Amino acid sequence: MQSTFTLTRIVFFCIILFFNLLSFIFVLFNIGTARSASLPVSPGAAFVLFDSSLLFILLTLTYAGERQYVKWTSLVKFECIWTCMTTLLRFADSITVSAIGPATFCSASVSFPLCASSTLTVAASWLCAMSLGAYATTLVVAIKYHQQVRPHILGRSMSSVAWFAEGPPVPAKDAPRLVLSIPLDTLDIKSSDSESALTMPTIPEPCVLPPQEANHRPKWALDISARPGRDHPFLGRKLQSEPSVYSCDRESRVDPVHEASRETLVFANYMTVVREERTSAPSMPNWSVFLRSGSDIHTIPLPSP
Repeated sequence: MQSTFTLTRIVFFCIILFFNLLSFIFVLFNIGTARSASLPVSPGAAFVLFDSSLLFILLTLTYAGERQYVKWTSLVKFECIWTCMTTLLRFADSITVSAIGPATFCSASVSFPLCASSTLTVAASWLCAMSLGAYATTLVVAIKYHQQVRPHILGRSMSSVAWFAEGPPVPAKDAPRLVLSIPLDTLDIKSSDSESALTMPTIPEPCVLPPQEANHRPKWALDISARPGRDHPFLGRKLQSEPSVYSCDRESRVDPVHEASRETLVFANYMTVVREERTSAPSMPNWSVFLRSGSDIHTIPLPSP
């Protein structure tokens, strides 16, 4: 399916071809009428005839390039050059024929066909110049827009360019990289002009003691039944336990220090008042002692007699 710009280009070429054909027919009729009336040919009419013939040739070459008959005529830069050039020429001959044609051939002594052909030549020439200028402007804007995406668009053919069909190229996403769980200080990064390489130095072997001889190893290390990670190193070898002997001393022994600590009374942090139940009124004590925190029965001072 053709793009919108390609269809617009075809429509522009049809309009340009139609108005160029009209101007060519009218200028031929004007030149023929002037020669039949024994009048000199207008320079503006000759200019229009030359530009119309040149435009026919360029349109034919463009069609041949589209049909792959002539490759260099289908290039973008060739079409841009000839459209801009012919636009300037068509505007120049339109101005010339407008200034000379009707003023010369539209008088009382000149026949009507000569005046009418001159007027129609001016109108057709201006229409052809404006349509050609519109297409040249559209082409230049399109080329400038696509040069940001395709810098070498001028060297390509008109049919091979995807006009306004694609956006700017999106860079492809890189594949996920493998992240190494290695500290950065162990990596050796070397960069060169052409490429950058990531190299890892060889990790040095840990400094370990030389293997010991069998006669220097401890006894627990020589036991094969030891389970690494489960048994204590010194429990790898089964210890020889003494035979169990029945004990005749069945009485429970009590440590005298422990027994004395049981009888030690520790008072609270506040004054403790001991009340006794009496049938008679209690006698007033003749002494009073403030018991400090942490006092026991051995540190209480005796009352004075």
